Amino acid sequence: MLKKSIVSLFISSALISGCGSDNDTTETEIPNSSPILAAEFEPVVEKSLSVLSVVASDTDGSISSYEWEQIGGPAIDITGQDSKQISFTAPSVTLDTPISFKVSVTDNDGATTTITADTEIERIENIYRLVGRVVGEQHVSAKVAATVADESAEGFVDDAGNFSVDLAVDDDVELNSSVKLSAATESSLELVSLQPSLAQLSGLIADTQASLSNQRAVSLTTQTLSNAPVISISAVTTALYSLLVEANSGVEPANIETFELVEGRVNPDALIETAAVVKILLDSEEPLLEDDVDLVTVLADPEQYNHLVKTIEDKQPGSVEKAIVAVVNDPNLTPPLTASEVPDFYYQTSPVAASFVARNGSRYEFEQDYTGTMSTGSGVSSFTWKLENGDILLKHESGQGNISYVDVNSIDGLSQNQKEAILAAGIYGAELTYNKFTERMSRLTVGAALDSYRFETINKVTMTPIDVGTEVISIPAWETTDLLDTLMRKSATGGVDFVAENLTGLWGLEVYNDSNDLANFDKNHFEVIEFLANGKGSSKDTGATFSWNVDEGILKLTFADFIQTYEIIDSGDGDLSIYSEVFDHNDKQLLSLFGYATELDASTSFTAETAVTGAKQYWQTMINQWTTDSWSGDKLNFCYSGGIDCDSSDSVFFGFQAKLDNSGTLFNQFEGTPPNLVNFKGTELLWSITESGNLKYDYTYDTCLDSSEYCRNRQWRLLKVVDGRLGQRIYVQEFYQYRELSTDSWQYMITPRWNMYELIDLEYFNNVNKISKSQNVKDVQRVIFEPNLEKTLKK
Repeated sequence: MLKKSIVSLFISSALISGCGSDNDTTETEIPNSSPILAAEFEPVVEKSLSVLSVVASDTDGSISSYEWEQIGGPAIDITGQDSKQISFTAPSVTLDTPISFKVSVTDNDGATTTITADTEIERIENIYRLVGRVVGEQHVSAKVAATVADESAEGFVDDAGNFSVDLAVDDDVELNSSVKLSAATESSLELVSLQPSLAQLSGLIADTQASLSNQRAVSLTTQTLSNAPVISISAVTTALYSLLVEANSGVEPANIETFELVEGRVNPDALIETAAVVKILLDSEEPLLEDDVDLVTVLADPEQYNHLVKTIEDKQPGSVEKAIVAVVNDPNLTPPLTASEVPDFYYQTSPVAASFVARNGSRYEFEQDYTGTMSTGSGVSSFTWKLENGDILLKHESGQGNISYVDVNSIDGLSQNQKEAILAAGIYGAELTYNKFTERMSRLTVGAALDSYRFETINKVTMTPIDVGTEVISIPAWETTDLLDTLMRKSATGGVDFVAENLTGLWGLEVYNDSNDLANFDKNHFEVIEFLANGKGSSKDTGATFSWNVDEGILKLTFADFIQTYEIIDSGDGDLSIYSEVFDHNDKQLLSLFGYATELDASTSFTAETAVTGAKQYWQTMINQWTTDSWSGDKLNFCYSGGIDCDSSDSVFFGFQAKLDNSGTLFNQFEGTPPNLVNFKGTELLWSITESGNLKYDYTYDTCLDSSEYCRNRQWRLLKVVDGRLGQRIYVQEFYQYRELSTDSWQYMITPRWNMYELIDLEYFNNVNKISKSQNVKDVQRVIFEPNLEKTLKK
C-alpha cells in the first residue's frame, strides 16, 4: 500500500493497429495539512468551577495530542492540560480580570498548530440602586457620587432634588463597609451623607439571580424611586459626617463598627449648630467660604470651624441662632417620626469621649398601647405617649423625682427676708425635687446605633420646707421648662451581647445590695463575680450564690432574694456599659441602674511597684471624665464647666499620690489656677498593701474625734491595667470607710464601686497649656451657642 503522501498515477496508452503497448509510472509527494484549531472563550465567573474548550480537526488525519499553557492573568490550577477541555476554579477577583492561554495541538504526522486565546474572569457584584433627595435648591443638577471601598459611581440631581445612583460593588467587599454619598456643584459647598454599612442598604437589592450557563451572578434591583428607601443628603447629614470625622481623629469611619463607636462621641448640640452653619452657607447671597476651601475639612476642624462661625456672626449677627431654629423645624432636614419608627427601648446617654464607655443615663420603654416607663437610678416612673406632628409627646404620671441641692440665693421663689433667715440659721443649700410633667421629643437625626433628639421638658419643682428654728419656711411648687439636645441609643454598640460561652471566669459587675440605709444609688455594689460553666456562680465579696443564664443576649442572675438582669448598651476595648434591672421573686421591680462590667484576670493584684507614683506623679480619677465635654482635643479640662479658671468645687483635680516610704497625699485642693497652680494641697496619708492584695490608704480628717488613730480609709482592688488616654490607667473596685473614734465600727461613706485612675504628672494642668500643637494636644473647643429657650421652643 502506498503512503497517502504519494499519489500513483498510472497512465496507460494502448497502441492499436499493430503496435504493441508501453506503461510508464510517476510518484509525486504532497505536504501534510496542519491541524485546524479554533477557540472562542466565554467569560468565567470568579470562585466558580469553569470549563474552557477548543475545537480542533485535521483534514488529512487525526489529532494526537493537546497542550495548554497559561500565559497571562492570575495563576490558575488547571486540570486537563493534555485534552481539548480544561477545568479550573476561577480565583476571586475584585475587578473583571483578563486571562490568556496558549493552546497547541499536534496531528498524527507530528504537525502542530498553536494559537493564543483570551477571556476574562468576571467578578460577582451587587448593584445597589441608591435613591434619595438632596435638600437645598443650590444642588439641583449637581453631581452625586457614591463610594464604598474602591468602588464608585455617579448620578445627577433632577429639578425636584431627587437622585438615583447604581453602585456596583464586588461581593467580597465587607457588608459592614460604610458608604459615602456626596452632592457637589462647582462651588466648595459639597454636601455629604455617610451610610453606616452596606448591610443596612440590603433593602435596595433584589434577590440574587442564579448563575446559569456561566453567566455572571449579579444582584439586580428592581425598585423604583417611588418604593425604594430614601437617602437624604443635607446640611444635617453633612454636619454629622464632619463630626464623625472629627471624633475619629480626622479619618472617615470605614465600617459600621467604627461608625457606631464614634457616633456616641458626637455632641448633639454641636451637630445641630454645625448643620445651622451649613444652612447659612447655602442660603447666604454673599460668599462666606473661600472657593478653594473644602467645606467638610473646615467643619471637621474645631479651629477652622470657630473661625468660620466668627466670620458669620461678624457679618450676620444672630444668624446662627436663627438657623438653629430653622434646622430644627424644617421637616426636610428633620423628618417627622412615624409610629413604626418608635423603638421598644431608647437609652438616653451623653456623648462619650474616646477610650471610655457611657456610664449613666435613663431608659425609655414604649409600649404599643401608648403607655411606657422611664427608668433611672432614682427609680421607675410611668407615662403615656402619643405622636404629635412627628414628635413624641410624653405625659408623666407617677414616679420618683430627681433631687438636687442648690444655693439658697439662686431660688427665685424665696423672698430676700426668707433667704436671710435661712442663711442666718447656718443653712446654705435647699433640697429641690424635680418631677417631670411633660416631655416633647423632637427627632433631630437618625443614626446607626443612636438617634439624637431635642427634649423640651416641663418639670414641677418642689422645695423641701426648711426649719430655721423660729419658723418653717416653705414656698409653693413651681414649673420650669428645660431644653436639651441628647443622644438616644437604640441598642448595644456594634450588636454586642452577652454570650454564655464567654462568661465563665471572673467578672466585675454591679450587684443589688440592700444592706445599708444609704441613698438609692448605693443599693448596688460593684462586686467580683465568678461564673461557673454549670450555670452556677457566687460573689467573691459577699459569698452569695446564684444561678445564671443568657437569653437573647441578656444576662440573668437569680439570687435567693432577687433577680437581676444585665443588658449591654455600650462597649469598647473590653469595657461594657450595662443597663441592669432588679426584681423580687414576685416580679416587683426594686431598682434600675446604668453601670459597668468587665472580665477580670484572677492573677491581677496590687504590688508596691504598681502602687507607687513617686513625688512627681499621682493617680488622677477618671470616673467623671468619660464625656466629650471633659476634653478639649486630647487635653483634659481643668474645670467641670470647661476652661481653666475655677475653684476646688468645680475642678476635676482629685487623686492619690504614693511615695516609696509609704507616705502619700490625697490631692483635692490647690492655690491658683492652671497654668499657675502654685500649691497642691491635700490630706497626708499612709498607704499599704493588704494581705488580699488591696491598696489601702489611711488618713485622718478634722472631724475625727480620736486623732491618735486613722478615721478614714479608702481601699482599691486592682481589676485591670491598660494604656489610658493620658497615662497608665488602672481599673479598681474601691470603697471608702469612716469612723469617729478608734473604737467605733467602720461604716461606708462610699459603698464598693468601680473607678478608674490614670497616672499623670502632678504638674499636668500647669504644663498641658504650654505644650505645642506638634505634640498633639489641642486647646480648641468647638463653639456651641446656648440655645435661646424662647426662640427655639416649637410653636
